[in-house]
Amino acid sequence: MKSRSLKRALQHGFTLVELSIVLVIAGLILLSVLKGTDAINKAKAERAVADLRELQGMLLEFQKRVGRLPGDCNNDGRIGFFPAVAAGSLSGSTTLLDASEGYRTLPIDAVATGGTATCVTSATVETAEELVWNDLRRFNIVDANRLPREIAKNVNGSYYSVGMMQGDSPNDVANVIVVYNIPIWMAEAIDSAIDGTVQYAGNISNGNAGRIRRWDGNTAGTPPVSTSNKVFKNGYMLTGETRDSMIAISFQFDTTKLPN
Repeated sequence: MKSRSLKRALQHGFTLVELSIVLVIAGLILLSVLKGTDAINKAKAERAVADLRELQGMLLEFQKRVGRLPGDCNNDGRIGFFPAVAAGSLSGSTTLLDASEGYRTLPIDAVATGGTATCVTSATVETAEELVWNDLRRFNIVDANRLPREIAKNVNGSYYSVGMMQGDSPNDVANVIVVYNIPIWMAEAIDSAIDGTVQYAGNISNGNAGRIRRWDGNTAGTPPVSTSNKVFKNGYMLTGETRDSMIAISFQFDTTKLPN
C-alpha cells in the first residue's frame, strides 16, 4: 500500500511551488556565477592596467636616468621600431620569441643586433625588437637576468612590444606600447581607465581619440598607419567580432601624442 502511494507521488512530479523554489535556487546560483565571472574579469582588467602603467614607469624611469628612451639610440625622441600589426603576434623577430638561455647573460660589450642587442652608438639602427628590453636590462631598470621574452609577457599570456606608430603624416609619430592578444572587453576597460572613456561610434577622427587605440586592422605597410580603417562601431568591435574576440591595442605612453 505504501509502495503504491509513493509511486503515485513520484508520478505526479514537482508541484508549482516546488518548481518555483528550484528555479529561484538555480537563478541565484547562476547570478552568483555571473557575478563571480564579472569580478574575475574586473580583476584581470585592473591587473592589465597596472602592468601597463608599470611598464610605462620603467620606460620613463630609464629616460630619466639615461637621458633617452630605451631603444632610442640616436636620442631623437622616437623609438624607431614599428611593432607588428597582426593581433596576437609579437613581431617578425625570431630572436625575441626564442627564449634561448644563451641570451640570458648580456655581454660586457654592448652589441647592436641579435638576442642581446642594445644601443651601441647613436648610429645604431633602431629596428631590433630586443633593443628596448635589453636597454632596460643593461641599466638595471629590470632584472638583468630575465630574458626579453619574460619581461615582455603580458597578463593575457601574450606580449608587449614597444616602438613607434605613425599617423597620416611622416611627422605625426608617437612612441607606443602595443598590447597583443587581449579580448575586446579588456581593451575597453584599459581605454576607460587611461583615457577616461571608451570611444564608441563615430567618424575616424573621434574613433582615434585618446592615447589608447586599436592596433590591429591598420592599413598594411611599414610603418602601420594609425588613422586609416578605424571607424569604431559598438565599442572596439568590428563586423563579425564579439566582446571576447582577441585584438591588439596601442598606448601612446610618453609626452608625444598623435593628433585626433
